[in-house]
Amino acid sequence: MKTNKEINKITFCALSAGICLVMMYVGYLSGVFDLSAIFVCGLITVVIMIEVKGMYPWLTAAVCTVLSFIMLPSKILAFGYAAVGGLYPILREYAARTGKLVSWILKLAMAEVIIAGYIILVKFVFIAPDATDIRIFPLILLATACFIVYDMALERFKLIYNLKLRDRIKLYLLF
Repeated sequence: MKTNKEINKITFCALSAGICLVMMYVGYLSGVFDLSAIFVCGLITVVIMIEVKGMYPWLTAAVCTVLSFIMLPSKILAFGYAAVGGLYPILREYAARTGKLVSWILKLAMAEVIIAGYIILVKFVFIAPDATDIRIFPLILLATACFIVYDMALERFKLIYNLKLRDRIKLYLLF
């Protein structure tokens, strides 16, 4: 039988996955906020990693990824959540344990793999009519710069959450 703390963890993660899915759907409908919704879902993943720990961030990312592939009309948005909003915040925490230089090398390698995945999906799987004349090198540079800014934003959010927001929200009392 599960204890109340385990039930609270499962419930919190399920609600977080539902909130992420709704935010991505609203982002898709707006046509403008789809990437912003993915980034906010990345912040929610960071909160889950801080508060719940263990296997729960992985499971939440997996559930939200599967649901987004099933329910969202845009599969590129679902891939974006899987790579940027779900897995990247989790993997960057593991990369941060290796030291500063190795950590940045690993993070940039993850970013380049995600960018390459996006390019392959757009050019070859979801054959977009405008994708044939895309200049790849400037796109990769811009996307890498965006990933560096996103990584710094995740680190700042983690710091602000731990120093200021965690004591105000008091989610740790549930777990």
